[in-house]
Amino acid sequence: MTMSKNEQLIMTEADRERLIHCITSGLALRDTETPKGDILKQLTTARITFDTDFPRNVSRLYSTITVRDTIARINHTYKLLPPNEVDSDVNGISVLSPFGFILMGRRVGTSFSWQFNNKKKYFLVVDIVNSYSETSVNQSQ
Repeated sequence: MTMSKNEQLIMTEADRERLIHCITSGLALRDTETPKGDILKQLTTARITFDTDFPRNVSRLYSTITVRDTIARINHTYKLLPPNEVDSDVNGISVLSPFGFILMGRRVGTSFSWQFNNKKKYFLVVDIVNSYSETSVNQSQ
């Protein structure tokens, strides 16, 4: 399953407000961050859902997401964090960084490609643990 670039982002209102605050307060103005216009556009068009209705198999702010490099056959685990909290977590990645933002709203089982240092890599989302639910959701479920 491949996620289309045009697929609507799903998120909670609290996550959207937290990310908008990071952008508008200057917390997301590092060189490594995604251009704020691109993010604001996706945030304003995101499908909003309540915490209780948020799909367990979809990544969100504070999710721990495991992606598999399908060519190298190596798993990488990241925790999606606001930019000001990244340094406090060993696996943390800013959700506003280019790679962090592409991980937002991903479903278990979706695949995507990403350009790293002029080399295209292919990934598959194999597991997601959301902060409100410590139960992991992997493909075998």
